[in-house]
Amino acid sequence: MLTMGIAVAAMSILTACGGDANADTSEKGPPKQSAAEQVENSDPAKVWGKYKTTKIVGGDKDVKALFADTSVAVTFHEDTGVTIAAPCNGMSGPVTLDGGTLVVGGTGLTQTMIGCPDERQDQDEFLSEFFRSEPKWELAGTTLTLSSSVGTVTLEPRSGE
Repeated sequence: MLTMGIAVAAMSILTACGGDANADTSEKGPPKQSAAEQVENSDPAKVWGKYKTTKIVGGDKDVKALFADTSVAVTFHEDTGVTIAAPCNGMSGPVTLDGGTLVVGGTGLTQTMIGCPDERQDQDEFLSEFFRSEPKWELAGTTLTLSSSVGTVTLEPRSGE
């Protein structure tokens, strides 16, 4: 009888400390990525490829109108870096993607020097400043998002090329 009393007391203590075993303990909000998904989405090898911009937002500049009806082609080359086909000039340079940060290396971005109308020149200047700002990158599915204090650039894979 003493053994039964100890067992009942132990169960009572465990239940009181552990709460209701049937309670809903799931977190509200978006599902969290598993550790494997986080590693996969932070693998720089997954970033290499051809993209187009789907959204460009300025940090402290209003660039929405500047990039209205404009798509910028961005290609990440595993061996040579990045190529940016802006509406007027093209840019390229070596990059690293380690540690979740895109860093333009060497002497920076080289750029063609085509004379552009003011609006196109402003686009080139924003893109050059943005890519030199060491944006953080995040890959969610096929969407690549680059973010820094200069702004946020959202990219999707280009198809049919």
